[in-house]
Amino acid sequence: MDLVKEAQKLRLQKLKAKEKKRLHGWLLTGKDSKYIRNKIYTTYENDDKYIEITQTTTVFDNPFPCNWECKYQGLVNEYLGNMPLKPDIHTIIEEDMINRYIN
Repeated sequence: MDLVKEAQKLRLQKLKAKEKKRLHGWLLTGKDSKYIRNKIYTTYENDDKYIEITQTTTVFDNPFPCNWECKYQGLVNEYLGNMPLKPDIHTIIEEDMINRYIN
């Protein structure tokens, strides 16, 4: 019975390896990036490594306008979910200063 399960596992691994998508990952790094929620993808070479991505493309073309700052993250494979929202430190500091000095 163990041999059957191992053979089945090997067949499934081979099928998954054939179905692997090759997507190019891009990450916004400029001032426009704070308004966009990024996604988590696995890398194409290693499924144990995760990368933060803003947009994926099937070909190596920058999907953003030329005046936006972005960075090529490499080949990615599988979408895992959304990144948690990052706190906006500037508004927290401004609110703290308002509460401290005005109130």
